[in-house]
Amino acid sequence: MSIPIKKASKTTVAHLTPDAIKLLLEQPDKHTLRGRRDLTLLSVLYDTGARVQELIDIRVEDVILDSPSVVILHGKGNKIRRVPLMKNTVSLLQSYLTEHHLDKPWKNQNSLFSIVNTIH
Repeated sequence: MSIPIKKASKTTVAHLTPDAIKLLLEQPDKHTLRGRRDLTLLSVLYDTGARVQELIDIRVEDVILDSPSVVILHGKGNKIRRVPLMKNTVSLLQSYLTEHHLDKPWKNQNSLFSIVNTIH
């Protein structure tokens, strides 16, 4: 009990600069179906800070584009969080849903991002 606890130094979490984020978002080819999907996916990741598993688990019904626009993420331990979306991401999602015919009510249970969505 009298032994003091050694204090460990805290590591700094590295992050992307605004220029690096801009460069990253410029990489997908907006002229292709897959490129537009990738840009939308990256934008959702950036906006929400979602984990990869949370991103994979997003269903169409989890995307609410009416104001206030949010995406519902299902995290570890069945924790649910509603994360607001920026206008640019909302615009990308609207286009994405229309382009992939996911804007139909009977497609609410579909995964938002899927490889099948990019094949015609």
